[in-house]
Amino acid sequence: SEALPNLAILRPQIEVENDVVDRRLIAGLAGSGDVATASTLYQRVTKIDASMANQAQLDWRSDFPPFDWRLVDEPGFRAQQSRNGDAIELSIRPGRGGIIAARLLNAPNGPFRINIEHRIAPAQQLRDVRLQLVCTNVAEPVFDERFSRQGDGFRIESLPSDCAYLVLAINARAWSGRSALNGTIQSIRISQ
Repeated sequence: SEALPNLAILRPQIEVENDVVDRRLIAGLAGSGDVATASTLYQRVTKIDASMANQAQLDWRSDFPPFDWRLVDEPGFRAQQSRNGDAIELSIRPGRGGIIAARLLNAPNGPFRINIEHRIAPAQQLRDVRLQLVCTNVAEPVFDERFSRQGDGFRIESLPSDCAYLVLAINARAWSGRSALNGTIQSIRISQ
């Protein structure tokens, strides 16, 4: 359908700010595979350069997903910004799991490292929290590793050459018969 790309072309000509329309338009364009147009509109609306948004430390904004965080808010399966906005809090009841937080980034060129500062409890369930990276043009993750105990982070040597955009996802699960999984993620840093 040509409706979304046409709306994206017309949107800069409309003076009225409308976050609801912009949010839907950005998400719709990205969801239909037109990530480049969605990225351009996101930059225009937020005044944030999406190419720089994935450098250094990621913030926890969730205003315009997928370029800002998409945080799940379901009974027994929730990610939310902390009260002061400097972390995300995770709360997962036994028997629940999946992608709890995700954000779309420009794919870095060349090798890069992702460091995640977190507090997950109980500590023995740390293995049930994973970092997944998925190129927008591929269904399966190109990277899928368990969280670690604050080590050297995750090193990604390369991505497919046609991977222009990357979904960074936190996948967490609290297994039935075990304790609930709770915790915070204080920071996610990307460096090359």
